[in-house]
Amino acid sequence: VLNGPKPWYFGHIYLPDGSKNLDNPDYFLCDPISKAAHIGTLMKVSDYRQLDDGRLLLIAQALGKFKILESTQHIPYAIAKIELTPDLELVSAFYDEAMELALDVQQGGDKEEEKTSSDYDVASACWDAARVGAVTEAIHWESFEYRDVAVDECLEGGSGVSPIANFDATQIPMDESDVAEVMKDFLSSYSSRKSSTPDTRRPVNRHNLSSDYDKRRVLELEREVWIGVDFMIQLIAAINKDPTMHIPVPTQLLGLLPSDQDWPKGFQLDAHAARLSREKAYVGTMSKSPFVAVDDATASSPSYPLLRRAQRLSFVIWCLMDNILAGYVPAAQTRQSLLELDSTTERLEAAKRGLDAINTLLRKTLEGR
Repeated sequence: VLNGPKPWYFGHIYLPDGSKNLDNPDYFLCDPISKAAHIGTLMKVSDYRQLDDGRLLLIAQALGKFKILESTQHIPYAIAKIELTPDLELVSAFYDEAMELALDVQQGGDKEEEKTSSDYDVASACWDAARVGAVTEAIHWESFEYRDVAVDECLEGGSGVSPIANFDATQIPMDESDVAEVMKDFLSSYSSRKSSTPDTRRPVNRHNLSSDYDKRRVLELEREVWIGVDFMIQLIAAINKDPTMHIPVPTQLLGLLPSDQDWPKGFQLDAHAARLSREKAYVGTMSKSPFVAVDDATASSPSYPLLRRAQRLSFVIWCLMDNILAGYVPAAQTRQSLLELDSTTERLEAAKRGLDAINTLLRKTLEGR
């Protein structure tokens, strides 16, 4: 990978016991009886260093999810054909546009009649095109969403790598993405390259897609999660009664706080985020970089998609909750189980359940004093 030009991408699949099972047939990919995970994480190498003993030190960032379609090699390392799998809400956001484009590229005949006679084929093509649109959107925003981190700033200028990748306000795209053009090109050649392994997550009809994965529900959950985080922090502060205690939230996380909300009385996180912006703070638990409030940073350029903001929260919130949730079975989730959830809605619902469990315990502790 590193012998080629940037960007340097690779796939990561969870393997129990790590290298001990690299050559274990029980974990070979795509085997019918394999114990291996088949949903993985697309990774990008931000920087690397060759160590004196020959080992490589990599700084890698997690960009998105994929599923394995076909395995071509098992050892000494796995090689596979994969398909990127954006969250269902991000795909559905492009479905109507894909439908319009599909009608535009149909050749001959009455378009409405063709649509009626082949609803399933059109729906299949549009869903696949919408997924391509969601991937194109992700690529468009990638440089903004994932600030490049150098080895030197982590080892020589810092104390390690922060667990949450920060945004990079110097890399905001100034132009609109070419999603429509890419989807139209895809639809134009769809029949000749139709996948033999269709996306099994594809809704049967547009009604199911719009009712199950509604944008408004995602944004409602995003708000509820933030309120739960704020309440948790205030409960912890009330229990400890320590005026020197620092806010236990990764500061990069606060950059995702929506700026257009009428927060409930007593909500405090918006004031913390405003202070970080006002002071032009450098943030990070280890490696440091400028604080970026994503809504404000993109206010004068193509606005950052709200669903991408909510999706990012649905993943990074678990960096805050992992340790707190240890041992609380009703709320706990493994990282692999979270990765395998198909939608932002499901992950935010899981986060809300976890926060509710934490806050219930904290409240009982406070009331029992």
